[in-house]
Formats: sequence, C-alpha cells, structure tokens
Amino acid sequence: FRWNRTLEPAYTNEDDISFAVNAGDVTHCGQYTSEWTAFLAPEYLRSYPMAATQGNHDRKGTTYKYYFNNPNVFGGLAPTVYGDGYYFTYGDVLFVFINSNKINFMDNYWLVKKAVKENPDTKWRVAVFHHDIYGTEHHAIQDDAIAAKRTLAPVLESYDFDVALTGHYHVYGRSYFMEEDKVVETAGYD
Repeated sequence: FRWNRTLEPAYTNEDDISFAVNAGDVTHCGQYTSEWTAFLAPEYLRSYPMAATQGNHDRKGTTYKYYFNNPNVFGGLAPTVYGDGYYFTYGDVLFVFINSNKINFMDNYWLVKKAVKENPDTKWRVAVFHHDIYGTEHHAIQDDAIAAKRTLAPVLESYDFDVALTGHYHVYGRSYFMEEDKVVETAGYD
C-alpha cells in the first residue's frame, strides 16, 4: 500500500520519467518471494525499468539477483551470493551501483575504475549504494557505514563523481558538498 502511494504521485505527476533508481532495502528479509512480489507488483513498475542496489535487508537472502537483470555486473574477486555491483550509461550520465554490503572493498574500487574507464566522456557520474556515508542517524556509527565511508568516499572523489544516492536511513536527507571528509564551499551552485 505505502509503496504504491510512493510511486503513484511520481508517475502520475511527471511525464518524463525514464526509470526509477532504488538505493536498497527493497525487502525486509530478502529471502521471501512474497516480499519481492509485493515490491515489484505496482502497475507503474510494469511499464518502467528500475535500477536497484542491494540493501542490508536484501542480503539476508540470495534472491536479489533473480529479480533484477542488471547490465555490466562486476563480481570481482569475491562475488556475492546475493548480487554484485554494476553500471550503465543513460544519455550523458554514468550510473554505478555499488554493493556497499560487500566486505571486499577492492572489488568496489575495481568496479568504479572499470565503469569510468569504459565511459570516460560522460558528463555526469552518479554512484548509488545503500550505506549513507555522511548521515547523522544511528547507522552512522555502525561499522558497515564507517567502513563504507572510509573506502568509498576517496574512490568517488578520485574519479570525480558528482553525486551519491544512498538509502540506509529510509528517509530523505542530503549532505553538503564534501571532499576529504570536509564541507566544500558551494560557490557557483544554486
């Protein structure tokens, strides 16, 4: 019910939607078919593609990879049983979906490096992963969020990513422009 209520205004009020982006936790437990079915049931998702990354709840099962047909999947040295990162371009934008649950963070680095190397001329670079690296909620002090911040922030900065979309807190939030863990003045941006 709530998922339908979330999608309905977006798809009925906007006529130029190409696809949806989801930053994970599309299920509660990950292993129940009923949760995946409920998530994918809305009529809007029958007409529009969705690109989603794995949340910490989704990794509780092994079925994520059976519900999404992701392009350019990159398993690296330590592929997971519940799905790996991937990337694609849409217009002038490179989207890189990073599995921030992954313990082998070098695989995430190689994923980003490969995606950028294969698409060096895109105007915008967007990273999508689950753990919010600049959040303020209780998750911010958990080991997985701290590890994601220490490993992903420098990689995204070194490859000039423009924005990172995350989902661990299940609420809307945004940070300042950040570089080397410090706020960057936003002169020139409205």
